Amino acid sequence: MPYHIRYRTRNKIFLQALEHMNTNIEEPLSTREIAEFVGVSVRQIERTFRKHVGESPGKHYRKIRLKHAKALLASSDMSIIQIALATGFKSPSNFSKNYRQEYSVSPHHFHRDHQLTKATKSNN
Repeated sequence: MPYHIRYRTRNKIFLQALEHMNTNIEEPLSTREIAEFVGVSVRQIERTFRKHVGESPGKHYRKIRLKHAKALLASSDMSIIQIALATGFKSPSNFSKNYRQEYSVSPHHFHRDHQLTKATKSNN
């Protein structure tokens, strides 16, 4: 679904920042780098994100990365370490802490449950 529909906005600053975040999952950018890419000040990008999603760009970026990680956990055979690195977390423990805070389940348990579900479906 296109960002302008999902977020119900046509704000170019916000949409360009989101696109830039989503194309830089593995190597996350700082808020300053995102602001420079879009051509605005850090303060303006922070105000824009607060207006559209009610949180800082950094927090929203982390949620984007965690959502991507969740999709990988559900659909791939990658290890937790590989997924943590593929989504820009520098350590599996930091990834696990953030994932657990966001989804109230450890990435290990989520991954294991989805692997069991896939195995059960393939045996039927």
